[in-house]
Amino acid sequence: MTMTAPIEPARLRNVVLVGPRDAGKTTLVEQLALATGALTRPGSVEEGTTLSDTEGALSLVCVEWQGVRINLLDTPGEADVESEVRVGLRAADAALFVVSADEGVDPATAMLWEECAAVSMPRAIVVTKADRDRADVEATVEECQLALGSDGGVLPVQLPLLSDDEQLAGILDLVSQRILDYSGGVRVEREPDPQHVDFIADARAALLVAIIAGTEDDALVGSFLGGGEIPAESLAASLDRAVARGQIHPVVVTATTPLGFGSLELLQVITREFPSPLESPLPVVTASDGSPRVPLTCEPTGPLCVEVVRTSDDADGGRVSLVRVYSGTLHADATVHVAGHDRRDQAGVERTRDEHVGRIVSAPTPVTALGAGDIGLVTGLPHVVVGDTLSSRELPLLLGPQVRPGGTAKPPLSGSPGRDGQGLDAT
Repeated sequence: MTMTAPIEPARLRNVVLVGPRDAGKTTLVEQLALATGALTRPGSVEEGTTLSDTEGALSLVCVEWQGVRINLLDTPGEADVESEVRVGLRAADAALFVVSADEGVDPATAMLWEECAAVSMPRAIVVTKADRDRADVEATVEECQLALGSDGGVLPVQLPLLSDDEQLAGILDLVSQRILDYSGGVRVEREPDPQHVDFIADARAALLVAIIAGTEDDALVGSFLGGGEIPAESLAASLDRAVARGQIHPVVVTATTPLGFGSLELLQVITREFPSPLESPLPVVTASDGSPRVPLTCEPTGPLCVEVVRTSDDADGGRVSLVRVYSGTLHADATVHVAGHDRRDQAGVERTRDEHVGRIVSAPTPVTALGAGDIGLVTGLPHVVVGDTLSSRELPLLLGPQVRPGGTAKPPLSGSPGRDGQGLDAT
């Protein structure tokens, strides 16, 4: 079904998945697609049947859950396509750092984490493969706190529940103080067993102290100092604010068996705790000649301002561009004004041009328009390069340098490094 109206920015979450090869990023995307109903059965990385790309290219997969649209940017883990990872970070508003429970944190992941921390990008950690024989979730969480937690904000909001034979059986949720029991193959929420009550309370207290320190919530402080019971709803609301501000980085647990283990809990983190485009900083914008313009607002009815984040060639030799809409609405088959910082002649005079938008794909569905805050794939635009600004011919705009993970240096050249015509996946 073709969408005819842009989605409200408040209902959008733009999330990039970061982590090394084989950490489980693509499988995690499949699990989320299955949990939201976008898939009826998961694909296989080995068979090449997954929604997101398995050939080392950045991929966009969109799912919806409880009225919220989630744009998932699945990045490759290979070192030779590092720029693909930074492209995903540039386009997103929050990041999921994916760490395997049987592998731990690698140096590249730690470096990217620090780059995100430098610009206060909201982050969460997903411990995957908790059901593997060599998995050690507790040790992995501790390693994440040591390698990624220099600000003290890396905190588990869930702990694994093991059966008597040491097999993964469920999740201890520290916010609700409930057990999410998967031992029967399906998710069942229940009260904790007596032997788990004190353990959950101690871990919850540590989480509570960190949230209070991060949010300075007077109501929480009063309840905590007074020794009163803090309702799950109050704690969850404060946690949401702390994560959205980049002060707390929750750690959640997932597994491939039983099917769906931890998926709903992760979707809650994404939709409740990650910011919408309305809460994310907007770049400075000027006229094409550098003269001031009114600051942008993330509104579908505002002036059109779109950044070309990534370009590649499709199988037919045409151009496919990943774009982020900051303001206004980008329509299919429209003519747009293109401007960029590298479009100057030898005399320093700005050279701009108009180009025609082809199809717009909000993976995997062709749509008629892409509104403020959204991310999508655009065909046509044969001459655009990474970093170009698309705006209306009536009000030409130019995006200024942005503070994004990886610094404010000149963006990478268009196309995928080291490959011939391989790039964005429009599936």
